Amino acid sequence: MARPRAYHDTDILTRAMLVFWQHGYRGANIRHLEEATGLKVSSLYNRFGSKEALFHETLDHYLNKVVCWRVKRYLYDSPDPIVGIRAFLQSCYAYIDIDAGRPPMACLMTNSALESKPGDDAIASRVNQSLALVEKGFYDAICRSDSPYIVKKSPALLAKQLALGLQGLLLSSKINTDQHELKLACDALMAPFEGDKQ
Repeated sequence: MARPRAYHDTDILTRAMLVFWQHGYRGANIRHLEEATGLKVSSLYNRFGSKEALFHETLDHYLNKVVCWRVKRYLYDSPDPIVGIRAFLQSCYAYIDIDAGRPPMACLMTNSALESKPGDDAIASRVNQSLALVEKGFYDAICRSDSPYIVKKSPALLAKQLALGLQGLLLSSKINTDQHELKLACDALMAPFEGDKQ
């Protein structure tokens, strides 16, 4: 009996997602996609229509399987929302280990935004959806917090500052793999919530 198509597509999208995440849209060639998915280009195009259409579906897949999962795990499921926010930020770079074969990949949405051309509404829409999801997660975590450092501060403003700072942290992690420097950047983002720990 044939494997259900939905499961098959999920597996293909996960493998294709990793290719685009590592190489970018323009850097990911057909050979990369064929090797990763185990499908010939004719089969991929028959199912998804084109490389661009496949890429758009992988962005949707990334949003649902990676962004939503991370927001839930760190920003909603953490008993201490401030600890959760820090863990979310640290997870953006803690995995990096060049010697162990774990290169800096940052975020597929951020990478795609940097690579996209002006007027690419399909990518912009997906990136904005991802940003809004993360910012709302920050906002809800802040509203649940009893940190003495954020009294009388606007949760919406703090959430937006975190969301913008997150993009800078992700970009920094792509070009600077020094864990100490990245932690200092994380500390700077967390200062309004944790106070001066120096």
